[in-house]
Amino acid sequence: MPNIDNINIDFTFDPLFIIPGILILVAYTIFIYKYTIPQVSPFKRYFLLSVRTITLVLILTVIFEPVITIKYEEEENPKNFVFIDESRSIVNLDSSAQAEIIKNIASELYENLNNETRFYTFSSNVDSLAPTRINDLEFRGGLTNLNSVIDFLNKKKENIASALIISDGIITEGSSPVYNAEKLSYPVFTIGVGDTTERNDIIINKVLRNDFIYAGKTTTMSANIVNKGFEGNNTTVSFFENNKLIEQKKIELSSSGINTADFNYTPLLPGEKKIRIEVSASEGEATYANNGSSFFINVLDNKVKILLVAGAPSEDLSFIKNSLKSDDNLEVNSITQITNNKFLEDDNFKIKTDSADVIFLIGFPADNTPANLLNIVLESIKVKNKPFFISFASSLDLNKLKVFESELPFSILEITNEKALVQPDIIDVNNSLLNNNAVNPVHEWNNLPPVFVFNSGIIAKPESEIISKVKISNIPVNIPLILTRTAGRSRSLAITASNIWKWKLQRNQINLFDNFITNSVKWLNTNSGYKNFEIKTTKKIYNQGEQIEFTAQVYDETFNPLDDAEVILKINKNELEEELILTPAGLGIYEAAYKNNSTGDYNYSGEAFSGTKFLGNDKGKFSISETDIEKIDTKMDTNLLTLLANSTGGKYYNSSDFDEILQEINNKKYNKVLKKTYIQENDLWSSELLLLIIILLFSLEWFFRKRAGML
Repeated sequence: MPNIDNINIDFTFDPLFIIPGILILVAYTIFIYKYTIPQVSPFKRYFLLSVRTITLVLILTVIFEPVITIKYEEEENPKNFVFIDESRSIVNLDSSAQAEIIKNIASELYENLNNETRFYTFSSNVDSLAPTRINDLEFRGGLTNLNSVIDFLNKKKENIASALIISDGIITEGSSPVYNAEKLSYPVFTIGVGDTTERNDIIINKVLRNDFIYAGKTTTMSANIVNKGFEGNNTTVSFFENNKLIEQKKIELSSSGINTADFNYTPLLPGEKKIRIEVSASEGEATYANNGSSFFINVLDNKVKILLVAGAPSEDLSFIKNSLKSDDNLEVNSITQITNNKFLEDDNFKIKTDSADVIFLIGFPADNTPANLLNIVLESIKVKNKPFFISFASSLDLNKLKVFESELPFSILEITNEKALVQPDIIDVNNSLLNNNAVNPVHEWNNLPPVFVFNSGIIAKPESEIISKVKISNIPVNIPLILTRTAGRSRSLAITASNIWKWKLQRNQINLFDNFITNSVKWLNTNSGYKNFEIKTTKKIYNQGEQIEFTAQVYDETFNPLDDAEVILKINKNELEEELILTPAGLGIYEAAYKNNSTGDYNYSGEAFSGTKFLGNDKGKFSISETDIEKIDTKMDTNLLTLLANSTGGKYYNSSDFDEILQEINNKKYNKVLKKTYIQENDLWSSELLLLIIILLFSLEWFFRKRAGML
C-alpha cells in the first residue's frame, strides 16, 4: 500500500479571492430562493438552494483551475533475475547430463532464494520463463548473445538485488558484454555449465574477403583453418561458387594449429554469388558441423565513375582522392573550388555530374560556392538520385549545407563554428564498411587519431543507420560520426568530421582508410534503383534454429509510403513452398518471421497489392548454413564468465558450488528495500468527472423546479 506523504491544492489565481466569491454566490442563491413562485415547502426550497449553491461553487472553483498534488511513497522489494543460456552449445556434447544440471540449479534457486526471483532464457534474445516451465527447457537456440542480457538489465528500472547468468560463456552473436556490464549498479554472478575438455577438431574459423568485388577482377579470399590434434595430417580445402566446385587445394595441417588457404577468385559476371569454403572431414573430429563457411558476395560491374566536389583544397581531399585513384576499377574526376569563381579544373560542372555514378562532397558547399554549381549538384542528388558521400572538411559551410538537408542522413538543429576533438566509438561492429585486414578491426577503428566535429546539434534521421558515434576523452557521446541512409532511390554516407586524413596514418599498416573509402564506393554503387516494392532478409546466411526476418517497403507512384497494402511472400526450396502474409509496422514497412531448421539455399519472392491494384514484386535468396555456429567452439569460456562477474562486483562459480551461490545472493547487503517517491497531479479544472457532476446538479435543479411549476 502506498503511504501518502502530503496533499496540496494549488490554484492559478490567489485562493483568497475564492472566499468572497463563494459568499457572493451563496448570498445570490439565498436571494433568488427567498421567495418562489409558486410557493414551495421549506424542505424543497432549502434543497434547491443547496443544489444551486454547490453547482455555482464548483463552477467558480473550476475557473480558478485547481490542481491537487498527492505525494506518496511505495516500498519496492528487491528482486533477483536469473538468466539461463538456452543455446545448443551448452548441451552440445552431453545433452542429458548438462541439461539436467541446469534444470536442477534453476529449480533450487526458485525454491531457496529469499527474494522475489524472475527467470529468463536467452540465446539471440531474452525471453521470460515461468518457474513451472523450467523442466521443459529444450536448449535449441541457434546463437548465444550475452550482450542481450546486459542490455536487458540496463533498461530495467526495478529494484534488482542481483543477476545470475547460467551459461557456457561462448559468444556466437554480438559483442562482449563486459563493457556494458560495468554500468550496472548491482552484482552479476555467473555459473559456468558446459564442456571444459579440449577436443580434436578441424575448424574454418573465418574467411577474410570483400563483400563487394568487381566482375573480371581477381580477388583473394583467405580461409583461416584451425586444427586441434591433427597436426601433420593432410586434408583438402574446397572452394565453391553457387554450389559449383571451382578449386581445391591440398594442405598439411600445421603444428601451430593454424593454416591459411588462399583462393584467387575471378567472377565472370556481375550479380550476387554464394561462396562456400570447406575442409574435408577427418576421422576423429568432435564434429563435422564446423568444417565449412558460407557467405554471399556482390559482384559489381567494373569502372565506376567517381566525381569529387570540394569547397576548397584540403588534406582530406588529397587523401581521399589518392585512395580512390589507387583502385583500378574507379575512374576519378573532380571539381575543386579555389576562390569565388575559380576552380582547379575546367568548369564543365553539368557534364561531370551527369556522367558520375557516385559523388563525393568534401567540405562542400563552402560559404563562397557559386549558386550554379550548388544547384547542379543538388539536382544530381535530389532529382537524379545519385548516391553520395559527404565529409565535413574544413571549408564546409553548415548554413549552405542545409539546402541539402532533405537528402542528408542527418538533420542540423543548431549551427556553430565551435569544434571538438573526438575519436570513433563503433556501434555497428559487423558493418562491412569497416572491413580491413586487422585481427580486431573494431579495436583499430576505436583507437584512431582524433578528428574535429562541430559542436552543433547534428542528429541522425530515423531511417539512418549509425555505424559510429563519437567519444571525447574516452567518454562516449551521443553524436553520430559515421552514418548511412537508404531512402527509396537514394543512398548516402556521411562522416561528420574534418581532418579524417589522420586516419590514414594509423599504425600496423592495415590500410584502414583506403579500405573504408573503397568499401564506401562499393556500398553506394549497389543502389538497385527505384522500386515501389522491395523485400529483403536481415542477412544472407542464417544458422540452424535461427529465425529468418523479412522486411518489406511499399510505396505508391509518387513514392509515398503505403500502410494499407497486402504483402504476400512465398519461400521456396526444392519442392517445398510456403506462403506468408507480412504485417504492417507503419511508414510503409512490413515485417514477417520464418523458422526452418532444414539447411540449404532458399529463394523467396514477394508481391504487394493495394486492393486489386498490383504495386510491384521483388525476390531474393538466403541460406541456412550447413555450419552450426554453436558447434564451432564447444569449450566453456571460463575467463569471459569470470571477467563479466568481476566487472560488476559479482563472482564466478562452478555448477558444483551451489550452496555458496545461494548464501552469496541471499546476503543482506544486496537485499535492501527500495523506497520510491511518486508525485501525482490531478487537474480538477479539466476533469470530465467534475464536469459531469456540474451537469447532473443543474439537471437535478431543473427537474425539481419543473415538477413544482416554478418560474
